Amino acid sequence: MNVMFAVFWAIVMINLDKGGVLLFERASFQ
Repeated sequence: MNVMFAVFWAIVMINLDKGGVLLFERASFQ
């Protein structure tokens, strides 16, 4: 479970680095 969270957080950080805040918002709703 911690591994999944780490992977998710890594994707979130990459999205934020690319300015993909909207992608993060979508992931939150799904």
